[in-house]
Amino acid sequence: MKYFALLSFLVILVLVDFSSSQTCRSLQFWQRATGDSNCGRREYLKGFYRDANQGEKDVIDLVRNASCCTAPPPDENSGQNCSSIKFLKEFNTNNVWAKCPPGMFMQGIKRSTKLSSWLSDIEGLICCNPDHSTPISTYDDCYDKDVNVSLNYQGWTMCDADYYLAGFYRGNCKYLSCLDRFKCCKFMPRACGQPLVGPVEGRLIRDSSITASSKQTPSAKISEARIGGNDGWSPHASDKLPYLQFDLEKLYLICGFKVLGCKDSYVNLYRVHVSPEKEYLDSWNIIKLQPEFCGADGVDKPAYSRSRARKLGRYPEFYGTDAEDKRAYRQLRVRKLGRYVRIFPRNLDPDAPMSCMQVEIFGELYIKIYQDVFFIHDEEVMSYKKGRPTKFEGNDTVVEEYKNPMKLTTRISDGLLHFTKVVPSRIPWEGELSVDTCVIAANPVKGRKDFLAGRVHKVYEGKNKYAVKYLASKKAVVSKKVLLKRKQLQVVYGAWCSK
Repeated sequence: MKYFALLSFLVILVLVDFSSSQTCRSLQFWQRATGDSNCGRREYLKGFYRDANQGEKDVIDLVRNASCCTAPPPDENSGQNCSSIKFLKEFNTNNVWAKCPPGMFMQGIKRSTKLSSWLSDIEGLICCNPDHSTPISTYDDCYDKDVNVSLNYQGWTMCDADYYLAGFYRGNCKYLSCLDRFKCCKFMPRACGQPLVGPVEGRLIRDSSITASSKQTPSAKISEARIGGNDGWSPHASDKLPYLQFDLEKLYLICGFKVLGCKDSYVNLYRVHVSPEKEYLDSWNIIKLQPEFCGADGVDKPAYSRSRARKLGRYPEFYGTDAEDKRAYRQLRVRKLGRYVRIFPRNLDPDAPMSCMQVEIFGELYIKIYQDVFFIHDEEVMSYKKGRPTKFEGNDTVVEEYKNPMKLTTRISDGLLHFTKVVPSRIPWEGELSVDTCVIAANPVKGRKDFLAGRVHKVYEGKNKYAVKYLASKKAVVSKKVLLKRKQLQVVYGAWCSK
């Protein structure tokens, strides 16, 4: 019996999901009477929980807990570059901001030695950002959150979804209730993976691998759709459902897109289809799967797509850019396995100029030589072992069993095509683990060292816990659900689970 089915046997619309990507936990704050109180080494402050107001004793010690959240993918597991921002006498006065440097977020707070402390006893901030080779010194977006009322009462006060604390404002008194405003900011997205298309000067795929439903004129070059092309790509005026298609020439996990307009035309919004197989992509019934669109106009501006979840069976709405929004990169919340990518542009105004695009796609190669992988060991019960590919021969994959002293190798027929047979080892992004996601996890039976196919049965939000039900039903496999953490699971991309 086959427990995994490849998505290439289904008809689907690829999701471009930019919804909330934070993993948060509540952490006891003010752990010590003096010194630093901070989140974990991969976390950032989002807000605070305070106890009830005690009148003249409305001290900062009433902040009992902090909401500590990881950075959005791909930096959720990145280390931190931190600076200690010390105040001299700035926070001893009223009506003053305490802020992190641009591009940095609050990871902790420094306080004085007093047991009962006021706002004036805050001596500094611990400000951090992900440890990149090229630090990012700006934010994607910021706003000032008025907390003058909510922070007067017992309970949580936090920045909105996907926003983090970058500073706060002291009002006209020394009490905790005079912490009047939060500065809440978003991380500037960092391109995940690597460019897969390449600009005009630095092609990564052949020009012939870029095709389209039509082109504006017979002499136009579709390959001008690369970033840096003189004219970009525009469809013919009669094309009612235009699309631009890329053959990336290998299997990748797609994780981000950069879409730009051109000199005299622009894209309000777009949607994306991703497929491992060209035949599958060409068989889509596009008309029936076309979603609703919403967006804002903007001449000669970069275009983004954003989505919000809708009910099961309905597809996301995608939103275009604001006139002020100049950034062109947007990252998916979940990675999608594919070789073929179709991008469907659309303008809301039927009288607007033809959509014009320049595109870059970001991702990472699905399987690499000497990368840790799970490879199929027993198809009947979907049992896997861990190893590493040592050779690709056509579409076959030769895998060496991990830590086997005899260096036993297995040849996986069509291992590069049947992507449930050889699954690269990667820590899943949080958004990739939803109910019914196909996963591989360690065999829970004592003494067994293999790994088994399963599916996520339940997600415990905010607790990094997932109930997994194994798909096989033999004696060597438990049939009950097992509770596991995200790092203990491996997503099987491009597959769905069935009994």
